[in-house]
Amino acid sequence: MSKIIDLIGKRFERLVIIKQVENGKYRGRRWLCLCDCGKKIIVSTSALNSGNTKSCGCLRIKHGYGNTPTYK
Repeated sequence: MSKIIDLIGKRFERLVIIKQVENGKYRGRRWLCLCDCGKKIIVSTSALNSGNTKSCGCLRIKHGYGNTPTYK
């Protein structure tokens, strides 16, 4: 059995974990995070640890290519 790790208050890139929320059906433990831009997002532990989720999505919008066909 895996050890339960408390991530509240830890930072992952632009996200700071506020609290644990209800676990997802397949994604395991999920966390409510506050982005540096002020938005909140729910993220799985695996997405945080792998680095796949670095912000609420504001990084994609920030670089200016978020709505172009090439980027999508």
